[in-house]
Amino acid sequence: MQNQDNIDNIYNIIGTLAEDAFSIIYRVRNVNNNTEYAARIINGNINNYQQELQMTTNASNLNNPNIIHLNNNGTGTITIGGNIQNNMNYLILDFYSKGDLYKYARIRRFTEKHAKFIFRKILNGVRALHATGICHRNLKLGTILLDQNYNPKISNFAFSTLFQGNNGIIQLHDEVGPYIGRPPQMFNHQPYNGSKADIFSLGTILFNLVTNRFGFESATRQDLLYKFIIKNQIDQYWNIITGQIDFNLSQEFKDLYIRMVSFNENNRPTIDEILNDNWFNELEGLNNTQLAQLENEVHNEFLTRENQINLVNNPPVDDDDDE
Repeated sequence: MQNQDNIDNIYNIIGTLAEDAFSIIYRVRNVNNNTEYAARIINGNINNYQQELQMTTNASNLNNPNIIHLNNNGTGTITIGGNIQNNMNYLILDFYSKGDLYKYARIRRFTEKHAKFIFRKILNGVRALHATGICHRNLKLGTILLDQNYNPKISNFAFSTLFQGNNGIIQLHDEVGPYIGRPPQMFNHQPYNGSKADIFSLGTILFNLVTNRFGFESATRQDLLYKFIIKNQIDQYWNIITGQIDFNLSQEFKDLYIRMVSFNENNRPTIDEILNDNWFNELEGLNNTQLAQLENEVHNEFLTRENQINLVNNPPVDDDDDE
C-alpha cells in the first residue's frame, strides 16, 4: 500500500522544487527504477496543459543538449498529506540537481569570457527551437536549469508557441513572459514576431550575466534607461550605466546587447547572427585544449558560487565550549 505522498502511485514525492501561479514542481522518485525526476503539476484548464505538453514534447524530441528532456506525462491522482486530488495534469521531466541559473548569477557578475561560454550554450538550445518554428517567450535566468556539470538546460514551455507556419511568420499578440524580458511590442499591445521576442529576452539575460544587474526595468518610453534606447541616444544610455558600475564593458558587448534589445524588432539579430557576432570571436579562436581549459574555469566558477550559497544556507556551527 502506498503511504508516501505520490503521483499515480508511481512517483513518490520527495519535496517541492518551485511553485508559481501556473504550476507546482515536485522532486519525485520513480518507485520502479529509483530514478529522480522533476514533476511539473500544471494548473489551469486542459487546453493550457495540452499546449504546454505539445510544446514540451516537440522541444524534448529535438534531443538538444541544452533543452530539458520530457520522460513521461499524464492526467492522474496526486496524494499529499492524505488528501487525494484527481484529474491532475503533470509532466515528468529530467531532474537537474544544480537548480537554475538565477541562483548562481545573483551572487556576482561573470567575466565576459565566462559569460560567452555559458551564453553560447543557451543560444544553442534556442537556435534549435527557432529552427523548428518554436518561440519560448519565457526566457529568463530562472527558466534555465543546470545539470550536474552546470550545463544550461532551457525549461518551462508554458508560454511557448509556434511563430512560423506553412505560410510564413505568425504574428503573435499574447502578452506573456517575465516583465523585464518583454519586448516593447507587448507593452504597446502590438503584434510581434515570437523569435524576435526571444532575442529581446536573451539580451536581458546576457546583460545580467555580464553586469549582475538589469539594463532597464521595462521596455517602455517611461523607463529611465530604456527611453534612451528608443530615442537612439545610445551614448547617453551607456554614460548612465558606466557611471553605476566599477568595471569596463567591451565595445563588442555593448554593440551586441543594444542590437538584441532594439526597440524595432526587425533590427534584432537572429541566433546565427548573434553567434557570428564579433563578441564571440574570442571563443572562435580557441583550440580544443583551450576550450577544455575554459570549460574547466567556468565549472570551477560555478562550484565556487555553489560553495558560497551552501555556506550562507548552512553556516558552520561552532562546537567549542565557552569556558
